[in-house]
Amino acid sequence: MLSFKFIHENDIRRIQLDSDINFDDFLATIKELFHLSGKAETQLYYEDKQHDQVIISSDIELRESINHQQSRSTIVIIIKHYLKHVDFDDIIEFLNEFKDILTRCFLFLLFIINYPVNTYLNDQKKKEEEEEDAIVEFKLRKKQKKLTEMGFNAHVARQELIRNNYNITKTIEILLNK
Repeated sequence: MLSFKFIHENDIRRIQLDSDINFDDFLATIKELFHLSGKAETQLYYEDKQHDQVIISSDIELRESINHQQSRSTIVIIIKHYLKHVDFDDIIEFLNEFKDILTRCFLFLLFIINYPVNTYLNDQKKKEEEEEDAIVEFKLRKKQKKLTEMGFNAHVARQELIRNNYNITKTIEILLNK
């Protein structure tokens, strides 16, 4: 049994494997260990005495990497996993796999961005409506006061003003005819 340390990006794993393992089984073990997809290419490397990264892609190269690092207690293997060729179909397939997730994320982001804006706009609209209502109420009271000063009943004057869309002239005519 040999002790291997596998390094893939920020993920480091250590396992023991048979010393007579072939390259295909070795690669399959690594892919399973790191959950690497089958569509991407996985390159294996070891670092030699000159600090060069040497590719491992066959049984012979695997044996050489083991022999080269035999003096160490652990054999270090560096893993690089990348798409060797991306075509339009691969991109479409990838997008289709994650379409629901991407849609949900996009909608969530729109909600986060729009929620404060919509809340602000609704608050502004409500404030404007309240101000407008206050102005209308002020004008109504002013006209009601004028009619009351002329001797008309305040409650009746108010109702007539509202019925006649605050037209004081028309309201006076109606009240005078009553």
